[in-house]
Amino acid sequence: MRLKKYAVYLLVLAMILVSCQSKTSENTSTTGAEAPTGGAENSSVSETDPEAEIEKEIAQVLNIGSPNDPMKKAEAQTLFADTLVHISADHEVVPNLAKSWEVSDDFKEYRFELVSDVKFSDGTDLTGEDVKKSLTLLAEVYWGGYSYSIDSVEVDGSTLTMTFTNPQMYLFEDLAKVPVYKADAIAEDGTITDYIGTGPYMLESYEPNVKGHFVKNPYYWNKEKESAIEEINWIVLEDPEAINLALESGGIDVIGIGEHWPSISKEALAAYREEGKYSIVDLNPEHYTIVMGQFFNWKSGPCSDVNLRKAIVHAIDRQEMVDILFYGEAKPSGRYQNPFFDDGPKEEEEYQYDLELSKKALEDGGYVLEDGVVTKDGEQVVLKYVIIGMPSQIDLATYIQNALKNIGLTVEIQMCEKSVAFDEMEAGNYDITGIGHALYEPLVSSITYNGMDPKYGKMGLGFGVSEEAIAAGEQFLTAKDKQEISDFAKEYWTILYDSYCYLPLYTNSKSAVYSKNFTGFKFSGSVFHIDLTDVKKIAE
Repeated sequence: MRLKKYAVYLLVLAMILVSCQSKTSENTSTTGAEAPTGGAENSSVSETDPEAEIEKEIAQVLNIGSPNDPMKKAEAQTLFADTLVHISADHEVVPNLAKSWEVSDDFKEYRFELVSDVKFSDGTDLTGEDVKKSLTLLAEVYWGGYSYSIDSVEVDGSTLTMTFTNPQMYLFEDLAKVPVYKADAIAEDGTITDYIGTGPYMLESYEPNVKGHFVKNPYYWNKEKESAIEEINWIVLEDPEAINLALESGGIDVIGIGEHWPSISKEALAAYREEGKYSIVDLNPEHYTIVMGQFFNWKSGPCSDVNLRKAIVHAIDRQEMVDILFYGEAKPSGRYQNPFFDDGPKEEEEYQYDLELSKKALEDGGYVLEDGVVTKDGEQVVLKYVIIGMPSQIDLATYIQNALKNIGLTVEIQMCEKSVAFDEMEAGNYDITGIGHALYEPLVSSITYNGMDPKYGKMGLGFGVSEEAIAAGEQFLTAKDKQEISDFAKEYWTILYDSYCYLPLYTNSKSAVYSKNFTGFKFSGSVFHIDLTDVKKIAE
């Protein structure tokens, strides 16, 4: 059966690649702009250099495999749309479209000097008005936490000044996520109508949910960041097995760079390391920006009781879970976020595996353990655990089900199709779920996304677990100085930890697996940014 499935995947993949390559010969641009001609000074190889001729024969084409449609997610857009700044792997701010900046003492005014002589991929000039419209209308779309407090954005020649109603300590992390497009290609609701950017590549052809084909932007301005890769085929494969098979067959060259989350299964990643057939690059594990876990319905049903949530949180042996389920490709964690960052939970104690503490919490909540079953007010406690039926979620839910059995809790796992699961979330018809979005770095973006949300939605509940939590979040967002930011962040974290509103389990950093025919893959400090600067194909 697997061989038959394998053959089907290869056939489909071959058709996609042939289609992408045929487009290359038919068109070199969808913009209609005349590309600049290259004289001798633009020539990258010498006609008389034998080694250069050998190198020239290696087609610099990169095939990326991803479950993401390239035009519907932020990651692929970093290939053809620039941001004002980048965040380096060691979390330093790096100039990009903004070559320099000044920040007021109260962090309410940022003055950027823009790079001059930058053109879009259609040959038109980038202006300060393009940048202004992108930063204002696209901020909320691309999770820019500063969007709620913009006072004004003014352009004077190559100088762009942003002023805010309250201090913005983490503006650069947000600006590294917001792409810049032509002003007339951005609708007032933030919809992008034409993906023309100033990045290193440009879209040549696109088939929704199937593939995208990108070629070099002939007007790309940053020669220091220009990659050797000439063309990119972005191939959409939603099935993890299909992606792995495509990599094994050579149909795609790299996986794991097209998603902002760790998308390669732990089993597959461990196997790739053991086999040694591929190169692997990992994001610094100490710089994880999210802690993976499960979500409580803290608003209604059995898990509205903080004592029950506390009992569950302390009943999970995270180290054992990681060893069994994740093949050493994750680290156990009982934290809500990474204390490495300035706005992380630095003083809160990490949740630990402690069965005695778990049983004490049940006792404090009036629960009774008799004959291996927990009851309350004479009724057996049964928890509904809603998941989407992916193997990784099934394995994790089963582990948690068995762990909670150790303290007498009965868990019924309900596997759903995506649409059904989202309906269950919106209706609040669950007790525990694998569906949701954990808090992430920077905290300002996370709080504005779901950190103060007390309502049910397609992703279940946010973290607005109490009026106190919401108030602390609002105070954090309107803090007047660094000390207030620190104080309100601490207050926010303390409330969340005391509420046991989340079941943190493990951290894992992004990894990319790629063919040894390539070199130079690396991660930057932004999980959304695809950096191909040093990538090069060295063998066929």
